[in-house]
Amino acid sequence: MSNSAAPACHTRGTTKSPTGNWRRPPDQATTTLVLNLDTTSPGVAGRLENLYFTMFNLRRALQRDAQSLAKQYWAAKEERDSLGWKVVAERLGISRSGFADRTRRHFQCAGWASDHVSAALVQHMSDGVFENLTRHLWSDASGKRQGALHVTPYHQFATITGRARSHTTANKWETFRLYGSLQGHLDAYRHPDRGVETVEQVLALGAGLPVVRQRRSRPPLPSAGRSTGAHS
Repeated sequence: MSNSAAPACHTRGTTKSPTGNWRRPPDQATTTLVLNLDTTSPGVAGRLENLYFTMFNLRRALQRDAQSLAKQYWAAKEERDSLGWKVVAERLGISRSGFADRTRRHFQCAGWASDHVSAALVQHMSDGVFENLTRHLWSDASGKRQGALHVTPYHQFATITGRARSHTTANKWETFRLYGSLQGHLDAYRHPDRGVETVEQVLALGAGLPVVRQRRSRPPLPSAGRSTGAHS
């Protein structure tokens, strides 16, 4: 079975959203806020270690799946030439929904994983792995593709992919949320040499000036009950 016309070359193309990708307005100011995690408590340190260990194992499984799918896709050259890339991709389940199903099965089969991470966090990480797969399989508008897919070793696993607050969908927030308040974090961990006590004073300072400091050798101030933490 073959097509009379050669299938067109597939590229990733532009976003399908009617409003396009969200971009920050050029006249809108931005602020970068780096928050430290207090891991002086053995329980908190253990939870953070379990979080990273769980996400690493799930990501490793998905990266191996992506490698396998890529190899099968490239091996089916005759099928792609005759039926088109889309038929092969559908047969292999190379789609965002198909890859999400793989992720869900991995998460469900690893029953212990739900004790340490949320399903939403895993799916957000899955989107990142799938994006790498598509960038390897299909070129962008300039005709460039990413190289071979790799499995991240544990000692290089330092970033957990998340999702920021949606700018297009109401009540759709980021993967990790601030627990407590900015003022509570400032009360507990404010830098002793900066002389700032309120969020308003922090905003009045210049960019790039650290205003909080968290020491491992000293527990937070009594107001740390309002300090910040992260949860998924």
